[in-house]
Formats: sequence, C-alpha cells, structure tokens
Amino acid sequence: MVKNIKRVTCWISIILVLNSCNLFKLPEPPEPSPGGEDWLFPDSPSNVMQNFINSVNNFNISLYLRCFDKNEFQFYPEDRLVNGPSGDLYRNWDFEVESTRVTNLFNSLDLGHIPTPIVLNLSYNLIDSVENLVRLRANYDLIVYIKESPGSAHAVGESQFTLKRDQTNLWSITEWYDQADSGYLSFAEVKARDF
Repeated sequence: MVKNIKRVTCWISIILVLNSCNLFKLPEPPEPSPGGEDWLFPDSPSNVMQNFINSVNNFNISLYLRCFDKNEFQFYPEDRLVNGPSGDLYRNWDFEVESTRVTNLFNSLDLGHIPTPIVLNLSYNLIDSVENLVRLRANYDLIVYIKESPGSAHAVGESQFTLKRDQTNLWSITEWYDQADSGYLSFAEVKARDF
C-alpha cells in the first residue's frame, strides 16, 4: 500500500512538473495570413490582380500597397491630366506618391455609406507575356463615396498593368497606365481627389 502511495505521489509530481513546463498547453493558433480570406499569395499575376481588387473594395491600404513593387512602380495618367491645369498632381507618380494618394483617398471615404463607401469592378485580359513579365489590359468601373463635397465620384476607363516576377517568384505591379472613358473621371483623378 505504501508503495502504491509513493508511485501515485511520484506520478503526480511528474505531472505537475511537466504541466509547469507548459507541455500540456495547447499551442496558440497561427497568425492569419495578411488580409485573411481576401489575400492570395502573389505567385501569379491573377492573384496580384485579385489582391488589388480586394484591397480597394476593402479599402485596406496595407494590402493595396503590397500589390506594387516599391522600387520600380510608376503610374502614368493620361496626357490631358499631365498637361492640364492640375498637371503637377500627375507628374512623377511613383510608389511614394501612390501610397500618399491612396491613403488620403481611403481616409476620406464616407464609412457610413451603405452598403460600402467604395466599389471597384475590374475585368482584365492578357496583352502579352515573356518569362518574368506580363502586361494586362483592364476595364474598370470605380465608385467612391467621400465625406466632403462633392460626396461621390465615378470613374470608368481602361488601364494597362505591367507585372514582374522577382527572384523569389513573386509577382507585383511595376507600371500602370490609365485612360478614362469619354465623359467619366479616370482612376487617376479619383486617387488624386481631383474632381
């Protein structure tokens, strides 16, 4: 009987020691991937474009900026804007300008607008591709609702995106050419809030 008590006491001591070492603690669940279900690993141009669409529609600046190459990205608005009265808004538009403009746009959204303050519909097709470079032509329809006057903006047009694959086999947007359809704002004007 004393032997059994010693064994039980020994086992209890072992369990208490092991428990204090957190061996029985359940592991924490892994951190969700950026954007959860809305973020796709950018190992293909189509995943980058879907991330782009999702990040705009969810007005998520962090995920939006991850779609672009920080070092190479250039945005090219149409000539009428570059050479127009607000031309300074549209010249030398690189990653830093893109980051500032889209952050300002997302921060100006009317979050009380139902069902959402921003809607981007975008369809695209392949123009051409080589091993590490793809060019896509996209048609877009973008509606934004902002807090200040005029309250909303509607852009419809065509964009051309160039995407490159880096040494880690991940894709990102390096160039974006923008052209509005007649009678509509362009994506550039909405991003610059020049409407």
